[in-house]
Amino acid sequence: MIKYGIHWLSFTGFGNVEEAFTIYKILFEDKFGNLEELGNGGRGFKRILFSLMGFKLYVEPINQEVYYHFEIPGKCCELIPLEYFRALEDLLISNVSKYRYKRIDLAFDNVKFTPAEIEKEIIDDNFRSLVKRESLRIYKSPFEIKENGEIGTHTVQLGSNSSDRMITIYDRRGYTRLEFQARNERANLIARDLFNSDNNNNFYKIMISHLRDYIDFEFEPWKVFINNIGRANLCIGEPKKIELENLINWFDKQIAPAFSTIVDTVKPEKINNMIENARYRRKTKYKNLIEVNNVVKS
Repeated sequence: MIKYGIHWLSFTGFGNVEEAFTIYKILFEDKFGNLEELGNGGRGFKRILFSLMGFKLYVEPINQEVYYHFEIPGKCCELIPLEYFRALEDLLISNVSKYRYKRIDLAFDNVKFTPAEIEKEIIDDNFRSLVKRESLRIYKSPFEIKENGEIGTHTVQLGSNSSDRMITIYDRRGYTRLEFQARNERANLIARDLFNSDNNNNFYKIMISHLRDYIDFEFEPWKVFINNIGRANLCIGEPKKIELENLINWFDKQIAPAFSTIVDTVKPEKINNMIENARYRRKTKYKNLIEVNNVVKS
């Protein structure tokens, strides 16, 4: 029987440290205990707090912006019921003005194909994916002992940690596990799709649909695995729209407070003159973004 679940989750919330502590206390403290100071910073934060099994909370960014970052590794995720992730989304969407899931790993255990079969299908080019075969990596340890006592392990990886998606298929646990990793905006959209589902029974269908967006095979064990579940057909968006969204987010964090002060204290005609002058000064720098202006406004 195939088991499935979340194997890694990280997310960033744009709020103060008290907000982060409240999220931890409500959802995770009973399971992982009190947060303790690690005693040093890292990853752009002055402080890192941790609890059982590597659960981490990063607070007080060096750049003095107001946000925090949660990192929930695989061993922690395996102990968190799926309904907790849905509760996390409910808590964030109701209480946090802005948040982003940064990484999510989806895991499928006891799949009925082996790393060797996936390796052959990829080498023979019997798969559909935007990722190239050149990113295929194979790791074999003929004398490593699996968790079930068998000798020899095999791992197949397609994609890379620097890209927005990758898959890893391995058997060192004694059974075959497929892990699908997503990062950045892809992770944000997949996590929200999953965690906004009506109930836990929809998780498998949603997970498979996003996996099939990334890669698909035609051999029989794979067909059994996907169980006729269609693709999610998730579109991240065109580069121009993404770039415009990044510009808006930057303005919101860096410029909006100062601009709001100007709006509240300066006559409208002077503000209009400033905007007209800015249109001239930008010259062609934002020319490509202007083409999506009507789409954004609508």
